[in-house]
Amino acid sequence: MRFMLIAISAISFFLLGSCDTKTKTVDSCGDGFLDPGEPCDGSQLTATACSEFGYYVQTGELRCNSDCTFDLSMCTGGRCGDRTMSNRAWRNMRR
Repeated sequence: MRFMLIAISAISFFLLGSCDTKTKTVDSCGDGFLDPGEPCDGSQLTATACSEFGYYVQTGELRCNSDCTFDLSMCTGGRCGDRTMSNRAWRNMRR
């Protein structure tokens, strides 16, 4: 019984002692990790398509700016809520 208790204690100490706990204490844009409040950081994106931002046409892949905001320059063709009737919306209304 005593040997079991020592073995369990040693295994527990080994497992807890070998844990790599690299926690962040400061949010940092540009570190490649999505921090709370960051829509993107490097290749880490919270959205993958312009349609998630209400745009109708996408001409390339979404990218992240150095200030951890999305580069929406490839999102074109109008946007939902711009008070312009798109061809897609017009077709849906005619059905």
